[in-house]
Amino acid sequence: MSVDTVTRKVEYTMSPITDYTFAFRALTSAPTDIKCKLTVIATGVVSALTYTTDYTAVINSNGIGGTVTLVTTYGTTHKLTIYRETTDLQPSDYNNYNQFPADTVEA
Repeated sequence: MSVDTVTRKVEYTMSPITDYTFAFRALTSAPTDIKCKLTVIATGVVSALTYTTDYTAVINSNGIGGTVTLVTTYGTTHKLTIYRETTDLQPSDYNNYNQFPADTVEA
């Protein structure tokens, strides 16, 4: 089975905390692939947050999920979107039951 790049995301209505979790797969060596944007609920205005300036991301050691820590807290008038942005694709289709296990590559 070939695997396309799939955008994963989670959205939160903000509260006065700085740590927000996500449960999608990410590369542990590339926390900068985790992106955040802030939406003002009343107006729909969206602002991209900048890594290290506005937030940091820590990915779990198994590569599934992690935590985004914001530098500033926002009230319940904002929505936070955490998503993965990557250009990695696997256009090849590998078969199971050979010396090159498909599940290993596709994970």
